[in-house]
Amino acid sequence: MNSTKMTIATVLVLMVTGSAALAAGDGWVTDFEAAKASAKAQGKYMLVDFTGSDWCGWCIRLKKEVFSKEHFKTEAPKNFILVELDFPRSKKKMTPKLIEQNNKLRDKYGVRGYPTIFLMDAEGKIFAKTGYRAGGPEKYIEHLNSLVEGRKAFDKLIAQADKAKGLEKAKLLDKAISAMPDSVRRTRTDLVKQIVELDKDDKAGLKTKYDFLTAMDKLSDIRPPRTREPAKIKAFGVECLAKVVAIEKQYPVTGQSRQKLLSMKAMYTFYSGDLPGARKTLEQGIAIDDKSEIAQSMKRSLAYVTKRLAAEKPK
Repeated sequence: MNSTKMTIATVLVLMVTGSAALAAGDGWVTDFEAAKASAKAQGKYMLVDFTGSDWCGWCIRLKKEVFSKEHFKTEAPKNFILVELDFPRSKKKMTPKLIEQNNKLRDKYGVRGYPTIFLMDAEGKIFAKTGYRAGGPEKYIEHLNSLVEGRKAFDKLIAQADKAKGLEKAKLLDKAISAMPDSVRRTRTDLVKQIVELDKDDKAGLKTKYDFLTAMDKLSDIRPPRTREPAKIKAFGVECLAKVVAIEKQYPVTGQSRQKLLSMKAMYTFYSGDLPGARKTLEQGIAIDDKSEIAQSMKRSLAYVTKRLAAEKPK
């Protein structure tokens, strides 16, 4: 997916988009549609950085430690068109059109924190998500290259699935999606629909699996209220906790799927004000597989909840 020569189509893209597309500097473009056209013309992927350049500490560190380094500037463009979508506090240097574009893309891709880095294909479909990582440009490029290799493996499985039928096809599609981050599954609803339809009788358990994941996605899309009022936060937690419990009863999942459910259940239990209940739920989730990635996140949450409980004990 890389090319050492600039095609005629790429030259035309740059002529049409002009300096506005290159406004971010250091090879980064700000025009998303122009970036997609360049990626298609050059046979590359896109690295899309949702950033807060003048206020986000981790964004500033990422730029200083990685993006500004010569190794990154030399190696990253071999595979990627670099796209910066900025959300600064000071918008004096941004056009209304650019602000509108960035806001629409933030909402479309469900970005909630910064920096959020998506790797996308030339159609704007996500195949990986990352962010700040320590270790400098060399380690970051290694990380990006591993994500690209994951995408290539995904493409091979999709190609195999295209030649298969029935449950065999459903299983290959499931294998392809399961090997990728959740962000891929959430954006590839076309593949999810195929799997559910191919296993509509749930003979392989795939219909149940993806119905469960879809229900979890819908719940995770509900944002907490922007308030510090304890009563409103508690009401939000109680409402969402009831929905998690309903999902838990409907889908008796196991393994990492249950870990995900318990992680969400613990979060809403915490919001509801039940700290002992949140701690117990986190401990249950970690015990399922204490080496998994989600378990590491749950361990951090457990440490925080335990600290809060200790602070609230009467002295």
